Amino acid sequence: MPLTILDPNGRRHQRRSGRPWLWFGALAVLVGMLGFAYNLGGDIARADLELARRQVGELEGAVATAQAQSATARSAAEAAAIKEQEWQKRYSSEVPAGELKPLLDQMRAHLNAGVSPDRIALLLRAAGQPRTCDNSPVSRRFLVRTPISARANDSASFGNNTITLTAEGKPAVNAEGKPEAWFDPGQPVTILVAGLGGESSMHSAVLPIHASAVVQGSEYRFSVVAAETRGFVVVTADRCKLP
Repeated sequence: MPLTILDPNGRRHQRRSGRPWLWFGALAVLVGMLGFAYNLGGDIARADLELARRQVGELEGAVATAQAQSATARSAAEAAAIKEQEWQKRYSSEVPAGELKPLLDQMRAHLNAGVSPDRIALLLRAAGQPRTCDNSPVSRRFLVRTPISARANDSASFGNNTITLTAEGKPAVNAEGKPEAWFDPGQPVTILVAGLGGESSMHSAVLPIHASAVVQGSEYRFSVVAAETRGFVVVTADRCKLP
């Protein structure tokens, strides 16, 4: 059996000579791992940057869309406001109001009742001509109705009882805030002029009130003012001839 001579120094030399390669290998692996991590981090960073850019683009697009929609809404609102103003002007110019409205209502009622347009035109032309009146005015006093007033002596008649006037107002209020039985002359009063033939007209305003009615070929003109006696009004009537 051959003898093996152990050389501790030789083994130690081999171990020492192989250690640098181990270090180089470990270093290479470490460098490779660092490079891989760097490249991976760069890819993630680039992906995040691209995602952020897309999100910014989407937000910019949403802002642009919102701005366009807002501009469209403003344009629509401005167009609607202009249209409303045009309709208001047209309504004011075409729809009668104020003193003209009751006149047109009466003319329409006469036309519906069968009065010829020529007759209405004749009366309108005659309205600008001097009136021939009796110049003998007649005055009567009567009580203005309120929701809590009595019904006696609450009308006045003229033209041989062919025309009757009544009035209705709002109750006056005392110092305690409670309503009184008489009307408040500072509030609007409604005067109803009723003719014998069934025709009537209504006039609402703060006194004095002026009204007229045509009965049996004559025009009666009325002036209504507050009387000195509380709760009453005085009506003065004069008769004029129609053309």
